Amino acid sequence: MAVLHRPQAGIYAEPSLHGLFVFMHIDTDDVAAVRSCLATFPEHIQHWQDYFSDALLSVVVGIGEAYWDVLSPDSRPDGLQGVPDLTRSEHPCPATPYDIVLILRSDRMDANYATALALQEVLTGVAVHAQETVSFRYLDGRDWFGFKVNPEMPHGGQRRDLALVRADDDPEFEDGSFLWIQQTRAEVSRFNRMTRAEQERLMGRERSSGERLKTAKHSHAEKSQGDVWSQRMLLTNLRHQEEVSFSFSRRMGALQDWISRRFLPDSDGGCDPLLDYLQVQHNSVYFVPSEQWLKRLRG
Repeated sequence: MAVLHRPQAGIYAEPSLHGLFVFMHIDTDDVAAVRSCLATFPEHIQHWQDYFSDALLSVVVGIGEAYWDVLSPDSRPDGLQGVPDLTRSEHPCPATPYDIVLILRSDRMDANYATALALQEVLTGVAVHAQETVSFRYLDGRDWFGFKVNPEMPHGGQRRDLALVRADDDPEFEDGSFLWIQQTRAEVSRFNRMTRAEQERLMGRERSSGERLKTAKHSHAEKSQGDVWSQRMLLTNLRHQEEVSFSFSRRMGALQDWISRRFLPDSDGGCDPLLDYLQVQHNSVYFVPSEQWLKRLRG
């Protein structure tokens, strides 16, 4: 009988008002204990999603690329790799690997917080908290530069097609997804020294509507295209304007192509022009397995 897979619904969930990213490191050599804890996550997540159903809570559990072979030495998602070598880029793109990431999103900050506390407790004794990032939806869905975030957002089945591994890709990891997380700091003051027309040419979009400008070449909109389902949220920091992006794809190669297109010069020597106004602080890669795959970790 074929194994029925069920993706983690947070992969393709609707954008939300609040987000919480919890990065963790495994703190034990007892891999069986780690596997046992992670196997219970689908059940715990379902409980909290039901409890906070009014808040549209979604949760994603990702396993860090560097920890994957420890957790599952006999099977690895096809193509899973860490942050590629981007030393040829004039824009630093540092790798910050973690063993586990929890992405919690909903329309209530307390729902994210309560659920994260409960899931962290499940991992007590096997994992330690390394970093957390609190994010939110700004105004009517704009970035720190005043432009609409992801104005051409795919919907419904399109997200699933972009994000979820198919049976003919890798049957063992069907309905899983490759995940790239990047955190950046925006240099808003420098960006605002440009005229609105200059800003729109750089972004490749009209500022108010987010509509693509047909005449804008080598723009951020052009360079950031790819076979990925990507979202961005702003971070709660009054001292610095920061944001986190999280991008899913059914193929690791699509994520690598997407990031390389932005950071490495093309035949004309150009990178994503928006990188001149961003400081990249964090990159990490994960695989988000299906719920069935997690449950099988019980052994």
